[in-house]
Amino acid sequence: MTNTSTVRKINDWAPEVRSLLKALVSAGCTLVSGDNGEEEFLFKAAGLEAFIENLIACDESRLYVKTPASGEEVLWLYLVLGNSPGELVCDYIFDGVIDTVVNAEADKWESRKQPTKLVSRA
Repeated sequence: MTNTSTVRKINDWAPEVRSLLKALVSAGCTLVSGDNGEEEFLFKAAGLEAFIENLIACDESRLYVKTPASGEEVLWLYLVLGNSPGELVCDYIFDGVIDTVVNAEADKWESRKQPTKLVSRA
């Protein structure tokens, strides 16, 4: 029997999403949930890495957070995967903390090459 599996390089959105999530948490935000168009998932139930995998499981997702200023109100960020680095967050409910984090992350990632990873397929 012949092994027909091949390895190919694909774009990896996880590093930029991970960076955004960590920056939001560092700025005092609470990660609440995400929605990737197929399902909504809670951050606490998933843990960081599973939460990231759920967020990047499709081309677009929404991230729901609470900020220090929003209190119990849940705010959203609209993520589009497939854009160039630095263009991950395409829209969001304005909040000073979110705005500061999104702009800083865009500046941080804008000049970088798109991260990639190798995957096997049969």
